[in-house]
Amino acid sequence: MYLDRTYRPRRRNRGFSRYWPLVFIAILGIILYEEQPTWLIPKEVTPSPTPTRNAIYFQAEAETALRNGRYDEAFRAYERMSILEPDNPVPLIARSELYIIFRNVEQALLMAQRAVSVAPENADALVARARALNWNNDNDNAIIDALDALDLVPQHATALAVLGEIYSDEAQWDRAEDYLAQALALEPDNITALRNQAYYY
Repeated sequence: MYLDRTYRPRRRNRGFSRYWPLVFIAILGIILYEEQPTWLIPKEVTPSPTPTRNAIYFQAEAETALRNGRYDEAFRAYERMSILEPDNPVPLIARSELYIIFRNVEQALLMAQRAVSVAPENADALVARARALNWNNDNDNAIIDALDALDLVPQHATALAVLGEIYSDEAQWDRAEDYLAQALALEPDNITALRNQAYYY
């Protein structure tokens, strides 16, 4: 058989079809660049937020410090509580009582007045101011605050105990004894009443 060595098979003309994978990749790249889908962008790793301490935490810390006689720590915790909740009378009342313990009457009265200003209908705030006024030798206004507290909470043992203290200072012994007896009948372990009873006798 004779072979024609000059024969060359005709190549198929692929034209555009041979380049379509490159075109597809280019189009896809443009789309991804323009759209920037979220799954393509690496997420920044953000650290989990550190939990902030709230007022209840500082109140518990202050009460624990008081039970253990760490008064400086209690002061600081109540101060932090006041910063977090400026309209809460509780830390102001507590600070007033602590200042009374350390015989800083001026600061005790200041804290008590702040407590009454943020919560004028709070019996504990009125009692705190009554005590501070009594220690400041202003017994007339102290009696008014203590009686106002009893109007709000008729069985407020500490208010009765403070009245007993005031009337003891005024040498009105019968009234003092009566108020202290009422306070201890309501709360036999009320510290203010027990201390004032010891002072009375």
